[in-house]
Order: sequence, then structure tokens, then C-alpha cells
Amino acid sequence: MSKVKTYMNTWMVPKNKRTLLYIIEGLPLFVMNADKMAWKGNRMLQRKFEEALESAGLKKKGKPYDPNSGGARTYADQLTALGLIFYDERFDPTQYRPTSAGQAIMNGAVPLVILQNQLLKMQYPSSYSRRRGVAIAPEFVIRPFSFLLKLLLDPDILWLSKQEIARFVLSAKTELDFESVKERIVKFRQNSRAFLVTAEFMESTVSPRTKIHSHAERIHYLEDKANIFFNYLESVSLVMRPDSKSIIRINEMYADKVKEFLSEERPFLKDPQNEISFQSQYGLAPGRKKGNVSAPTENKAITPQMIKMSLVQNRFFALAKSRLILDLDANLINEIFASTGVPKNEIVQILDKLAADGLTFFEEQYIEMSRSGRDDSYEFEKATQELFEKRLFFTAKHIGQIRPVGRRGGNPDVIFISRAEECCGIVDAKAYKEYSLENDHRNRMLNDYIPNYLEHSEGLPLKTFVYVSGGFGSGFQKALKALIEKSGVSGSGISAKNLLRLARRAKENKLRHGCLLTLFTSNKEINAYDIESLDSEPMDFFKAADV
Repeated sequence: MSKVKTYMNTWMVPKNKRTLLYIIEGLPLFVMNADKMAWKGNRMLQRKFEEALESAGLKKKGKPYDPNSGGARTYADQLTALGLIFYDERFDPTQYRPTSAGQAIMNGAVPLVILQNQLLKMQYPSSYSRRRGVAIAPEFVIRPFSFLLKLLLDPDILWLSKQEIARFVLSAKTELDFESVKERIVKFRQNSRAFLVTAEFMESTVSPRTKIHSHAERIHYLEDKANIFFNYLESVSLVMRPDSKSIIRINEMYADKVKEFLSEERPFLKDPQNEISFQSQYGLAPGRKKGNVSAPTENKAITPQMIKMSLVQNRFFALAKSRLILDLDANLINEIFASTGVPKNEIVQILDKLAADGLTFFEEQYIEMSRSGRDDSYEFEKATQELFEKRLFFTAKHIGQIRPVGRRGGNPDVIFISRAEECCGIVDAKAYKEYSLENDHRNRMLNDYIPNYLEHSEGLPLKTFVYVSGGFGSGFQKALKALIEKSGVSGSGISAKNLLRLARRAKENKLRHGCLLTLFTSNKEINAYDIESLDSEPMDFFKAADV
């Protein structure tokens, strides 16, 4: 019988929170609770931290089933693994402190950028990988997320399944394993049925937690691990799952950023056993060259106002991950107040300073939604409706989920109404990277959407239909022309990026609805030149019938 190994022999990351933007919401609370007493071994202080998370709505309320459970400790592991904190034992009391990346997030930097950077840099060995309960074997000298992304960029791979990552990737020890991993994936795709889970595989992936697994249990365990890596990458937009939940592809929006990172010579960080030194280097915020290893001083103390600011900002970005936020409206303020408890007037003051950077972040999320590859993307439809209403100043309704009364077929995703021009238009939002207006989609517009528009048009005639997508394929214009000829209704297509460009112009110039409708009835794909060439004569907007 083989000797039981004491090391973890596959990759591992904490799974306390799989959506990383939620992790950082607790970062200021974590540091706040650790700033006066030693953290390690202090179960009372750790439970106080968990209660603070519960009060902020970041953790389910109630005492843990096991009073000695590692909820707070797991949270510390996750923040450490991401390079956002380090444990400072040089001073009394010993405590966790933020790295420069962690401090940047607490100071209001866009967390998406920092978290992407931290995942690309994550390496084994590290302070996290050496921790008790993790203990990844010392022969693992690899950047796991960079290795995964390099595979996704390889023209012979392009996508990865949970099956493939479980069987071939999680046990890769160094960059030198890249070609052999790639070769095994290619062979697996050629004949997956011929692949057997061998005794060698069982032996090489054994660890203290997996030694009694059956073959099936081992594969299930490793596929669950693979999905955690999927979630990390997807939550910071570096990958997408357009085909199924079990397959990831590179997010083209950030492909160049990943390629640039992989092209740079980057030595592995040394001395992971020295947590202060290692984490301060790993946790460097973008643009920083020196780590945060100085002694804590009075002028660096975390004040209650800093904590409030960080809570509000991080909740703001977490909400932005799930929907497009275009205005700092009452609903948003109330939602942040409910989860943070920060007074509403202070929330407004904090978000007013953040708005410019924040809206850039939301625009990135809208473009990501537009390319997600899902035929029925509620979030993309709803965000498109909000753009037509809050930035183009039409009356807009999201009706795609409403069944027509007494009629066959479905409704378009959005209907927009101009009382000033006494007409309406319909929008079909397609979350594709290159949309070509396939035949069944043309028939849906012709036979369902156009006939059914009247139910929601307030009696106004249909002026145009608009396709909004991440981009358009080479066959779109020809298909659009055929649809226009058959329906007798003018139409157009506009990419998500150009719709945002148009929305910015409309907000700045208060463009007339007639001007916008001329664009939407142009019978072509609307491009950047069309938008920049618009007549910018502003309307006397606050006298308009639509307001």
C-alpha cells in the first residue's frame, strides 16, 4: 500500500465566495475588526467579523453549525490568495493589513481591473498555498490562471471543459507541462471514450482529502474544483460561457490584455514563507512598484469614514456586475442603504465622486452582456431598455417576457415611444459577438413582433425596428434589406458599443427624437461615423412632450 501523501497534489483556490466582487465588500470590515486585537486564534474576534458581514448583508445570519468552523479563516485565506491582505506579525497586536491592491480597492479603484491583475499574477508557491489545510506540493511552480488562459488562447484548444481541466490541467506543475497537457486534451477530444481513469492518475492526484475516493468520486471532486476556477475567471470577465455552463472561452474584450501579460518575462516571486515580503510584492496594485510593508502609523489608520466609503463603493460595483446602472437614482441609493446601513446622504456624496469611473465600468459590463452568446439574455434586454429610456429619453418598455393577449407568437424585447414624433419603434436585443439575422429571427420579426407591437404602442404607429447586438456578421446587411422589403418597415442595426456612443451624445446634446429616428430608419448598420455626423442642434428638452 502506497504511503499517504501530506500535500495537496492539484491546484486549489478557496471557494468561500465564487463571485469575487462580493469578496471585496467585506475587505474593510475585515481590516476594521482586526485592527486592535490579535486575529489568529481569537475565535471571539473572528465571530465578531462574521456578525459584521451578516449585518452588512454579505453573509447569511445565524451561528455556524460548528462553533469552531473556519468561516472567518476561510475568508482570510481567500483575501490572502488574491493578494489583498497580509498578516503582519511585526507589531503588537498582530493583525491583517491590506496590500497596496487591497488598499486601492478600499480607496475606490475599480475592483474589476485589480482583481483581473491579481488572478493573472497568482502563483504557486505562495503564502496561501503553503497554509495548513492547503499545503500544495512544493513541486508546483506555476501561475494557474495564466496557464488556463494560455490554453484558451492556443488555436488548437480555444475552449476548455470541466472534464478536461479535471483530468489534465489541475495537476500541471510547471509551465513545462503546457505541451503535454495540450496534447492530452487534443487526444481526449478525438476519442473521449477511449480515455480511462488510470491507477497512475488516481495516485498522482491523491491528497489528504481525496485518498478514499472512488474513480467516480475523484472525477466529481476535481470537476467541482474546475468549476471554482471557472467562476473566478468569469466573475472578473476574463472568460465567458457562451456554449454551456461546463465550457469556458476567452472573453475577447480582454484577450489583448491577457496576451500582453503572458508575453512579458515575469520571474516567480520568491520567499513565500515570508508572508509580509511575498504578499507585499504579489499585492502590488497596477502602476505600483513598491509593496506596502511599512509600520502601521496613525496617519494610515482606517477611519470610520474610509470604511463607509469602501462599503458603499464595493456594494456599488457588485450591483453593477449584475445590471447596467446609468443613474444614481433612489432605488440604487435605497438598495445600498439596505445592505450597508450607511446614511443615504453620505451614500450620495460618495457615489457622486465615483460616478465617472463607475459608468465606464458599467459600459464595459454592457458590452460584455452584448457578446455573451445567449439567445435569451434578460439582463442585456433590460439594460438596452434602460439606455433607450434614461439616455435616449424615449418612453421605453421591456416587454419581451410578456405574452401577447389573444395573439400567437411573442413580443419584441423592447418597445420605445416618442410622443414628440407621435410614433414608436421596436428593439430586438441579440447577445452575440457577430449577429447575422438568421432566417428564423427574420420570420419572428415579420410574423410576430411587427404584428404584435400595437398592444404596447399606446395607439402610435410603428416607425422602425432596431437590432442591438455585440457586433454584426457579414450577412447582416443583406438579411436586413430582405426583411425591410418584406415588412414594409424601415429598420437598422447598432452595436452595443455604438449604442453607448449614441447614448453619450444624446445625454450631452439632448438630441431631438426626430434626429434619432432618422438614424434608426437608415436601413443599415449604424456606425460611429453616422453617430458623430448627427445634427447636434439641441431640442428645448424640458418642453418636450416626452418629459
